[in-house]
Amino acid sequence: IESKHMTYTNKYLTQWASMTIKVGESELERFKELRNKANKFSATNDIKDFIIRTQRNYGRKPKPERFAYDLPYTLQEIKQGQFEKTESIFDATLDQVMKIQREADNPAVSSLEVPAIVLVLISAIQSLGGLTTEGIFRISAAKKDIDRLKNQINGGNYKVKEKSPHVAAGLLKLWIRHLPEPLVPSNLYETALQMGKKPEISPKDIKSFAARIPGLNRKIIGHIANLAQEVTKLKDINRMDMNNIAIVFAPGLLQDPGDDPSIMLANSKYEIKFTVSLFKHFPFEDGHKH
Repeated sequence: IESKHMTYTNKYLTQWASMTIKVGESELERFKELRNKANKFSATNDIKDFIIRTQRNYGRKPKPERFAYDLPYTLQEIKQGQFEKTESIFDATLDQVMKIQREADNPAVSSLEVPAIVLVLISAIQSLGGLTTEGIFRISAAKKDIDRLKNQINGGNYKVKEKSPHVAAGLLKLWIRHLPEPLVPSNLYETALQMGKKPEISPKDIKSFAARIPGLNRKIIGHIANLAQEVTKLKDINRMDMNNIAIVFAPGLLQDPGDDPSIMLANSKYEIKFTVSLFKHFPFEDGHKH
């Protein structure tokens, strides 16, 4: 088809250039120049060039040679999208937090089996009179005070010198809420939600559920549940019953994987109900509280 078009083009240009009618010399030269260019057209070469370009762009690629990568990430970190190394224990996974802690030049924390920040902040809440402080966990501390303590602990200094238990309580909530994966893993969220919809959640149900939580997560939840029970024993003083505690901690323990605000709002009451039962009936390891 292209060859036929070229032939016709050449024919018409030749006819135009050979006309005997009176035309200007410059216009006649232009016709001759077009005819000479048409004579150089080659449908065959154009098609060959097209085939070569197509093979180069879309043809079979040469098989790549195998070679090994030396990456600073584990396969698990790559699958989880954790490509940025961090020295901060905030916004880091539990595994990353424990790795930072083990490598810290601080024997007091490097050998701990749970994140030091959990133990330190719980201890600070207790020693600063948090158990008898009205609205503990519900009342927020000043952001600048929380940020100051956050930066201090991030720098490896775990000595809390705050005067208000609200600062330690606020930082504990912040750390839990900023975990990339909630303390109750996402794959257990639906189970927890369905338990929250039951008329009653028995201690046996909670024990069975807790057994499915990874060991490190389970230990951390145990420390928080123990603190929640201590707080609620003094609810007449601190005005914080187990339901109030659950409202505070449920968003950090459980994260709805959906994105429909109306459904998430509807599910929140079941998340709170589940958290109440989890804290009340948590099966502490070896039957002992922390």
